Amino acid sequence: MSAKQVSYPRGERPDTHVNMGLVVLFAFVLNLIIFGALSLLQGTFIRDLFMGRYEIDPARLLFQFSTMYMFSLSIMTVVMKRVKIGREFAALRQLPLAEHLDLASSDAIAEAYRRITSLPNWEKRIACSRAARVLAMWINSNDC
Repeated sequence: MSAKQVSYPRGERPDTHVNMGLVVLFAFVLNLIIFGALSLLQGTFIRDLFMGRYEIDPARLLFQFSTMYMFSLSIMTVVMKRVKIGREFAALRQLPLAEHLDLASSDAIAEAYRRITSLPNWEKRIACSRAARVLAMWINSNDC
């Protein structure tokens, strides 16, 4: 058993939260794109549902824009979370842990910890930071 100690990862734990400012901005842009496309469909039933068939009805446009904005907020939240979770899955696939890590060997565990903490931006990835925290606790408790 080795007397090695490693520093325990400090700081905020990464999560899957997304920036709501960006969600609001992207949702507004998506809404503008949707209504821009609808404005080109003059004389159609779908345009009549959202803004008026030939002329724009301001009351209908305001109501439908508000309703579609809530829909756009939901869509943008899901899309941005999906992108973030996709990045987390990519980081998990690239996690540099040996397939058959010998948990009885403190040197092997210390090497796995060193490889994880040497990755760029490891502290911003959920899988990397959680694995580093577990390995640091394992190493520092001398439970190898």
